[in-house]
Amino acid sequence: MRLRIVRRQRRGASIVVCAVLAAIAMGPLGSSDTRAQAATGEAAFHPVTIARDLKHPWSIAFLPDGDFLVSERDGGLRLVHDRKLESSAIAGLPKAYAEGDGGLLGLAIHPYFRDNGLVYLCLSVGTFDANASSVIRGRLSGRALVDVKTILGEGPLWDVEEQRLYWIDSFGCNVFRATADGREVRAWDVPAKIGSMALRRRGGAVLSLQTGFHFLDLKTGDCTLIVDPEPDKPTTRLNDGKVDKRGRFVAGSMDTMEEGPNGSLYRLDPDLSLHKLDQGIVVSNGPCWSPDGKTLYFADSW
Repeated sequence: MRLRIVRRQRRGASIVVCAVLAAIAMGPLGSSDTRAQAATGEAAFHPVTIARDLKHPWSIAFLPDGDFLVSERDGGLRLVHDRKLESSAIAGLPKAYAEGDGGLLGLAIHPYFRDNGLVYLCLSVGTFDANASSVIRGRLSGRALVDVKTILGEGPLWDVEEQRLYWIDSFGCNVFRATADGREVRAWDVPAKIGSMALRRRGGAVLSLQTGFHFLDLKTGDCTLIVDPEPDKPTTRLNDGKVDKRGRFVAGSMDTMEEGPNGSLYRLDPDLSLHKLDQGIVVSNGPCWSPDGKTLYFADSW
């Protein structure tokens, strides 16, 4: 008896992963049934649906405990645990470019996965104008891929109460958290390129994303739009930001091509009102305040 995994397209664009058991009846050696099956190549197949509604499942890799991972071409990595598809994707993956022939394609498990937890992925990264295939390696920890080399790691932020370090991957569209010695790594996926983050006193975080200011719920991973200050500027995105002593989040935008003074500097107040502080900036970076909190400094990197 052997186990073979196949992809099958069902009516209504519902995609399933099936386990097919191909069993050849094994009678006494040389029995007439066995000889007949060997001559005709016939076998009994018993399809069993394992997972539905995957987004173009591409590769499958089994883990030592019998669970398995499925890569989705659109960029998701899913775990099938105890023959059931988990509702949330594995967190911590860089954003895949899934247009044309691109996407999250290859998937492989390290031969010593039981000891090191390493997973290898082949995916396309970049944009329509500039994209390439990349192979990344990460360690599967719980329901997140950690120790992944970030594309653009930035914004380290220390939480005194939690005693945890937060940081972001601007182009990978991730928020990370770890202990000071690099243990207990947790990752959250965000829906767009991220420029900066700030922690909230009541829990969660405020993010400056390409598509505006957002709340991030650190318990559920949900991202909720607060306000997009530049919905009519497709070539800009929010970048670096910091919080002052009064809890106001100051973040600036940048020209994504770094060519023209199309960016601005904004202040998001605790009541969620938004104020423009400056404009005519190419790449807004590095906001900080004088020790008395009366003077704001920031840089235009270009």
